[in-house]
Amino acid sequence: MAEYNSTSPPNIAALPPTTVSQLGSSNVLSDPSSVVKELIDNALDARTNAIFVDITANTLDSIQVKDTGHGISAEDRPLVCRRYCTSKIRDFHDLGEVGGKWLGFRGEALASMAEMSGVLEVTTRVEGELVAVKLKYGRDGGLQSTEHASAPVGTAVKVTNFFQTLPVRRETALKESAKTLAKIKRLMQAYAFARPTVRFSLRVLKAKSNKGDFMNAPKKDANVEDAVLKIIGKHCALQCDWTAMESEGFEIHAFLPKPDAVGSKIANEGAFFSVDGRPVSASRGTPKKIVASFKERLRRANPGLSSVRDPLFCINITCPPGSYDTNIEPAKDDVLFEREDIVVGAVTKLFAAYYPENAVVSNVDDEPESPVPPVLTARVSSGTALSILEEVRPVEKLHPPVSAPLRWRSNMYGIDEEDLELLDSENQPPVIEEEEEGRRAANVSNPWTIARMNAKVKTPQSKSNGQLMTPAKTHADVTMSLTSPAPSSNTHQPLLLEPLTQTVSRTNVSARPRDSVLQGSMERPSQIAGPGFQVVKFTRRSACNVY
Repeated sequence: MAEYNSTSPPNIAALPPTTVSQLGSSNVLSDPSSVVKELIDNALDARTNAIFVDITANTLDSIQVKDTGHGISAEDRPLVCRRYCTSKIRDFHDLGEVGGKWLGFRGEALASMAEMSGVLEVTTRVEGELVAVKLKYGRDGGLQSTEHASAPVGTAVKVTNFFQTLPVRRETALKESAKTLAKIKRLMQAYAFARPTVRFSLRVLKAKSNKGDFMNAPKKDANVEDAVLKIIGKHCALQCDWTAMESEGFEIHAFLPKPDAVGSKIANEGAFFSVDGRPVSASRGTPKKIVASFKERLRRANPGLSSVRDPLFCINITCPPGSYDTNIEPAKDDVLFEREDIVVGAVTKLFAAYYPENAVVSNVDDEPESPVPPVLTARVSSGTALSILEEVRPVEKLHPPVSAPLRWRSNMYGIDEEDLELLDSENQPPVIEEEEEGRRAANVSNPWTIARMNAKVKTPQSKSNGQLMTPAKTHADVTMSLTSPAPSSNTHQPLLLEPLTQTVSRTNVSARPRDSVLQGSMERPSQIAGPGFQVVKFTRRSACNVY
């Protein structure tokens, strides 16, 4: 550190190149949101159609921006992070032509990121290359290492440990990480309105929830109205309309609230201002004057909207070449028009045509008023000081209950007999032959039906089996069958196919002949042994109803 006497000023001396680099870097990149903005500008200059931003919750550990642009050519890779190396301009006079072509032009952003971060990696691939290349740069912007990587055509820039060399900035950024994430999300919304055909994605890593994430995946020919519909919502988009005007080479495209818009649905959305697709701040310069004119015209058209704070306002101005200067702020979020009066005059004409004086007479700016609440009357009971509040409501006219139409109530076998009695024969639709054939085909294809058709059928014997002896009976009084009943002499008889809608009751189910498997499971031999008794075989019968 240089020392000098307070009574005499120090001599003028040139600063070392490293100090100059550090001073310039801190001015170019003030916080993590500025890193995201510079990388988005580079991606849009590479003519990408999709941008993906991944950032950690503390906004410092990792910041990565990927695009699907044309990539970085092999001869440009050693100069990517060198300060004041750019492909946008060749001399100072080219600044006048930058506005409508490029978003970045100074060649300071990547050099500042390398200076203020721990590691800066760039993965890129151009059309025709078989694999991508991962490049690592040092703090001086020099290329340190190169290795092959797997990645599609495009570029991905990853900044690790941002503000590593600036402890005070790092502590401040950690404390304001939530505000920074909200600022980045708002920034990406502004880019989505300025470039409605580009896909933007924001993902917050290591976050407790996905509330900070953002996604806008537009269709190929999307416009600002589509962006408002997806980003803000249908409730706000339906309250606005699209308008445009051309004046002296300037084209104004605006998406503005209607004169009769509902105030609560357009409030607190803010202004989105862009010039040639470049988002600019609406809090200073010419954009600030235009936003003030918009609010004044909206108030005159509908006095009921005068109390609405920050109504939605989207406007993009396409300018002729050389009509403004973009080299005003380090963040490049402001422009200086050569003929500001022409721009403001053209926008004022558009507002005057869109918002006529007193277009809406009513001062109701919100939803229709809610119905008047019921009148409350007090009734004081005798002997007490308590009052009971009762609602006085109109007596509702009672209507007889409408009987519900009769419905089929079906089970696995068809329709219950109770429902058949309730059905009106006149309302039954005729049975179509095709439906009947389909039902029969479904019945035949049922494996349980096929098994029952092929099984042998045994008719139950009418002769009852003998009963077991009880102590009250003697051996002589007992008459028992020594053998089981003889099987039925009926031959195999197939079951008749029945439609699925046939009613099956308990009576006709129990009367059906049992198949051999079911009959065998019901016949069980038992042995009873005891003094003076003979071992016999008997058959137990039990009722079996199918439900």
